[in-house]
Amino acid sequence: KTIQSKAFEEERSRWEASETETPDEPMDYHAIHADELSEGTLGVESMVSGNLWKWRVSEGEQVKSGQCLAIIESMKMEISLESPNEGSVHSLLKSEGQRVSPGENLLLIAPIS
Repeated sequence: KTIQSKAFEEERSRWEASETETPDEPMDYHAIHADELSEGTLGVESMVSGNLWKWRVSEGEQVKSGQCLAIIESMKMEISLESPNEGSVHSLLKSEGQRVSPGENLLLIAPIS
């Protein structure tokens, strides 16, 4: 086999293995729309379709404007989800590994006035 086809097979095996992995305790998340936001919070939306690969923050954490909140994997690219303003992470609405859609709120921030 060529080096390229061997590398492709290895990548495909890793991809298939990661598709079957599930969190130990899946969390019950549901989509939050703009009219359902908690008072005093700001929803941070996904810009693309993909998978929520990794959270870079946790609930209660203070964040700055422009800070990376999460990494979304889309079309084999890693896309940074940045904070639109300074505040405190109120709640995470999705778990790592879940599918996300454009315009879907992924977390809520309580902005600092």
